[in-house]
Amino acid sequence: MDKQEYRDRLVGPCVPVVTFYRPDLELDLARLRTHIRFLIEGGIREGSGFLLVAGAGGDFPLLSLEERKQVVAAAMEEAAGRVPVVVGAQDSNPRVTLE
Repeated sequence: MDKQEYRDRLVGPCVPVVTFYRPDLELDLARLRTHIRFLIEGGIREGSGFLLVAGAGGDFPLLSLEERKQVVAAAMEEAAGRVPVVVGAQDSNPRVTLE
């Protein structure tokens, strides 16, 4: 996808997706998936918005790299091309950002 095509897909509001945790502080990926379905069913889809996962609203400083990858994989799978997903890549360690 070229830069212009990428920009053309990011139309509408950017919806930060929170990262859900179980009471034992493990990731709650089932709840994340349910929330993404709720957003899509509520009208956030390609052409009317896009999702931001593992970003500033997603507790990125608390997630290990492996946990981020799990969150991103679950979000991408649930979105299934119905809504663009932007992934937060910020980190205080540039090596982690690049990975």
